[in-house]
Amino acid sequence: MDAWSIGDICDRYRKRAGFSREAFDGKGFHSLRRALGKNMTTAGVALTSTAQVLGDIDFNSAKKYISLDSEHLAECALDFSGIELLGGEAR
Repeated sequence: MDAWSIGDICDRYRKRAGFSREAFDGKGFHSLRRALGKNMTTAGVALTSTAQVLGDIDFNSAKKYISLDSEHLAECALDFSGIELLGGEAR
């Protein structure tokens, strides 16, 4: 199956369930795929595994799901406490 076929199947089931859909409303196949990628990433699944499940040829394609994981992404932020500001007050 290709992406178009899977998208058509999702549309069929969405219509049967009675959900209306408009372009870019977050109810399409891509949104489902993105949610799966995000959930796998936040659950700690390796990017290579996430890429395989999503059918990406290159695991670099799955890196975009890291940015959706704000909880773990915050762990990468630098701590600026104890750094003196020069030339003014903190804003």
